[in-house]
This record gives sequence, C-alpha cells and structure tokens, in this order.
Amino acid sequence: MTYSKEIKRLYSQLLGKSLKTRMNEMGIYNNQIASDNSEDDFDFISESAVGEILKGRRNLTKKSYETFQSTLNYKTPREVFFPSSDFELQLIETIISTILTESCFKQTLLREAICKKLDENLEQQNISDFVNAHQKILLNSLAQFFPASPKEKTSFQIAERLTEWLTELVCIITQ
Repeated sequence: MTYSKEIKRLYSQLLGKSLKTRMNEMGIYNNQIASDNSEDDFDFISESAVGEILKGRRNLTKKSYETFQSTLNYKTPREVFFPSSDFELQLIETIISTILTESCFKQTLLREAICKKLDENLEQQNISDFVNAHQKILLNSLAQFFPASPKEKTSFQIAERLTEWLTELVCIITQ
C-alpha cells in the first residue's frame, strides 16, 4: 500500500468515527442527514451512503460535507474535516503509529526520524507523550495546511494533502 492510500484509509476511518460521535451526541440518525434546498424541501444523503462515510469507506464529497456541515451545525468546512484539536491530535498519533507499523513506511527516513526521536521506545504511550509535548507546534502546522475554508473539497483530497503534510511532520520531529 502506498503512503497516500494508507493515510486516506486512516483519515477516512477517524473522520467517520468523529462524525458518528457528533451524530450520536445530537441524536441524529443516518437517515436524517439532509440539507435545506428550498422553503419546504430537503436533500437527504441516502442512509447507506451515510453509513459508508461513517465507516470510512466512502469519500465525503463537496455536497455531502456541506450537508453534514449543515446538519451537524459546524461553522466552517474545516470543522467538518478537522472537528476538534482532540481529533487532530488523535490523527497525528495515528499517523505516527502507522508510520512505525505499516510496511509502506518501512525503509523511510520519516520512520527512522521518529524512531530516533522516540529513542526506539515505540509504545503507544510514548507516542502519545511525544504528541502531547509537541501539540502546539503540531496543531499550528496542521492549521497552516488546512485553513477555515480549505481549498480541498472532499475527504479524499484532504487525505491527499495530509500525505503532503508528512514532509512538515518530519521537519517538526527532527527539530
């Protein structure tokens, strides 16, 4: 699997879980994701499409992210794609863990830099401690890559851009 496919897979899964959590908090079911397109008419996303998005198996297209944004009361597109700093920190931890475990990253300088920075202690708690210790710079870096209205309009485009962000991540790690 390539870097971008791996990042797309993990991002889509985390995004789906986050959307599902927000829906549960608001008491919204899969068949209630809709946007208001006129006075008394709503455009619903099919229940099966919502289910696939929540499982991380389907792209959150421009139309569907706008519908989720409206239904879940997110203020900006970025809030849909990056709903909270906790989500972002979990995403970063997951990316680092993935880099350390997935074969597509096996012989990369990124993996080598992470291993060196973590003093070869690759336990999840050590990864979490590292992310927490550097959370300000990591979150600022993501915010610069993904402003309030990102130019990317789908979750797969966001994931592709996250793959580009790995270069920034290695710079942060090697500081």
